[in-house]
Amino acid sequence: MEEWQARGGPGYDPTSGLGWDAFLDKYLVGFNSEGIPEWRWPDQYPHGFDSAGGSRNTLMQGDTINRLAPPNSKKGSFAAPPGTSFPEMGLPPDRLNPSWNTTEYVVVQKLPPEVLEGVTESAFGQSGGGVQYFFPKGIQWYVDNHYLDVLP
Repeated sequence: MEEWQARGGPGYDPTSGLGWDAFLDKYLVGFNSEGIPEWRWPDQYPHGFDSAGGSRNTLMQGDTINRLAPPNSKKGSFAAPPGTSFPEMGLPPDRLNPSWNTTEYVVVQKLPPEVLEGVTESAFGQSGGGVQYFFPKGIQWYVDNHYLDVLP
């Protein structure tokens, strides 16, 4: 667990001061068939954006983004700019599991307007406030259709 906490950055507290029992009671729904935790995500604003919501993305050819995902997963609809801190992403602590991967993508052509950009809402006791991108068709669709390339 100390390794997970260290991956969260200086001062990161995975339970935001609640302790594990209270944190899990508040946020954990259960586990899916693959053993991955299912969480109670904030539902006040769509797609995890703050009250301002998302707007058309401003990504340009050559820009890079990062996505956290479980091992061997091509699923996922969210990404953030490199260097976005974990608390700014407003994610649950299981995303710091060393088995989760950070995949870096480069934009190879202008993304369609349905890809949204906005500021993350606070969640799971974390600050939020970072930039995130929402890919409504899933990031893999944008790779398969030559909008994004996976960087080595």
